[in-house]
Amino acid sequence: MKTIKNKFISNSFVLLVFMMAFFMLTSCAKEEKRSSEFNYNVYYIDKSGNKLIEETYNIESKDSNVILDKLIGYLQEEDEEGLYINVLNEIIRVNNYSQAENIIYLDLSNGYVNLLEKDELLTRAALVLTLTQVEGVDFVGINVNNQPQMFKNNTVSLMKASDFADVSGESILENTSTEVTLYFANKTGDKLKNTKVEINYNGSTTLEKYIVQKLIDGPKMSGYYRTLPANCDVLDAFTRNGICYVYFDSAINDSVLAVKDDIMIYSVVNSLSELTYINKVQIIIDGDPSKKLHETYAINKAFNRNLDIVETEEKE
Repeated sequence: MKTIKNKFISNSFVLLVFMMAFFMLTSCAKEEKRSSEFNYNVYYIDKSGNKLIEETYNIESKDSNVILDKLIGYLQEEDEEGLYINVLNEIIRVNNYSQAENIIYLDLSNGYVNLLEKDELLTRAALVLTLTQVEGVDFVGINVNNQPQMFKNNTVSLMKASDFADVSGESILENTSTEVTLYFANKTGDKLKNTKVEINYNGSTTLEKYIVQKLIDGPKMSGYYRTLPANCDVLDAFTRNGICYVYFDSAINDSVLAVKDDIMIYSVVNSLSELTYINKVQIIIDGDPSKKLHETYAINKAFNRNLDIVETEEKE
């Protein structure tokens, strides 16, 4: 009888230990999941000045404003060990920020415009990679004292994390490849034809400008024809509040191409509207929004995509 009782006590003890271990493991797993749910990587410039490094912080909140405030605060923190350089400091400050749907607009202080090209690119990458981790934030736009940031005739446009895919080394400064859809003219110049192409670009200019430049370069495949004159220049292309603004020099009016004016316009509009964050496109010639294409075609408005002038394949 005593043996049976001892065995019962022994088995009960083993069961109790097992249950305690199970609950401890479950609790740890839940805590680990809960902890990782609130983890955010904050990006800094490596002390070499050539790449980004990341530090992980835990922010236990689901309020996007609280999270953004915390992340901006962490971006300002100095490293006492000197392993990295904080991208926000006394010279480069966030004056304020605003959110419109899935876009965060940062308004930075004047110190930003004095950064060297490489430092500016790394700073921009750190800001975008850090802030787009917040749920509901897909794009970041940068202004300086409420004005779109300009550098080397390029406006910083809306940027997403994938624009800075490799942050572990110097290749962030190199070209990355992405697939875009371009619209060129058909043989008779009265319809558009689309084609997908791979383009190489980096964060030193906007994707919008690269797309327009590819249209200027012209098609590389047979059956597609140029819509923009080879000698025209795209001075700038950037997006604000869903509208892409494209600035051409006056050479676009020198075109003697056998395409209609609306084909020229919608070649640009349709190609850019393939980007998910662009709803309309406005074309400006020689800095004058009232200037007409070929002095007859009014372009003093933002254009929506037009698929009615896209050539469709005939079914047999």
